[in-house]
Amino acid sequence: MIDYWQFAPKVTLHRPWARGFIWLPPGAPRRATKQPTAIGSPPRYLQDEFAFSRGFSKFCGSAGWASYERPFLCWAEAQGLEVDVISQADMIADPDLLTAYKCVVFVGHDEYWTWEMREAIEQYIESGGNVARFAGNFHFQIRLEDDGTTQVCYKDRVSEKDPLAGTKDERRVATDWSDPRIGWPGEQTFGLSSEYGCFAGVGGNAARGSGGFTIYDPNHWAFEGLYLGYGDVIGSEAQIFGYEVDGLDYEMIDGIPRPSARMKTPEGLKILAMGLASNLEQAYGRKGESLKWGDETTEVALRRYGVATEAARAAAARGSGMIVAFQKGRGSVFHAGSCEWVAGLQQHDPATCHVTRNVLDRFTRS
Repeated sequence: MIDYWQFAPKVTLHRPWARGFIWLPPGAPRRATKQPTAIGSPPRYLQDEFAFSRGFSKFCGSAGWASYERPFLCWAEAQGLEVDVISQADMIADPDLLTAYKCVVFVGHDEYWTWEMREAIEQYIESGGNVARFAGNFHFQIRLEDDGTTQVCYKDRVSEKDPLAGTKDERRVATDWSDPRIGWPGEQTFGLSSEYGCFAGVGGNAARGSGGFTIYDPNHWAFEGLYLGYGDVIGSEAQIFGYEVDGLDYEMIDGIPRPSARMKTPEGLKILAMGLASNLEQAYGRKGESLKWGDETTEVALRRYGVATEAARAAAARGSGMIVAFQKGRGSVFHAGSCEWVAGLQQHDPATCHVTRNVLDRFTRS
């Protein structure tokens, strides 16, 4: 098996950007695959095949301006919306920056946050700001060094590599937000966590799912004007569900998903829609089989449950992606926990565009 994930805890901004992060040609495949491989065939990674054959970065479909932020801004501009663009680091540099705005939007693959970034957005929401997060993979605490030009994250090697581990400052260890040393689970801010995601519609991970979100609360204001019913699916034609999604541990009560007691979600959170995700690409030894993600159940089990028993690994293979909404303090949060939500805007999917407009209209209303 090819090792796609070599350990590199520090990333610097002082380097050239690889091809594909700023610009991609029209029609370039997205990370989530709309047409899964045939039954019995090994998984394919069409975005990687495109990148390798044309000299683009193998990660250009996983992150970057070309894949995520630019498509959202093109859609917003066509809608006549006024949008100012900032980086999350700007929230640290200017703590009062967000106060001038009624709504803050996050899009795409939004994985890495510092403690200070979370504090800034929490304060904004509590003070009456509205957050629309059309993004997935809220996963890791990072630290910024060298005047903000170096990002640090030790991920699953935090105990052996992070110099803050075991110190009085270990709440700032650069690892998953669900780590008990941090004491600030991700779902407390945006209502969802990557820990209970994560992969869908990519490779062998939930490869033949619907590609959209199944609706459980069709009467919520976000779906107004779509005339949906319980069990309807939105966004499947554009594959808006993937490639990494944020979810919760949940229980079904009378056909409605609700956060389980294990989760530390904000009070009043409602699960509006969801789909299934996976953390296990099953290896079958098929001819030509080369799995990109493979089996991540041991790492996920240790983070979720603190043990990696057979039962814990089996549970860790299962995840979800959700749309949730809640109020917090004087503000509101709408979170469609999927990296690929923007694909629906890029492809003019009617339901995706309608929901996005409903949310932004409500959150920017005078």
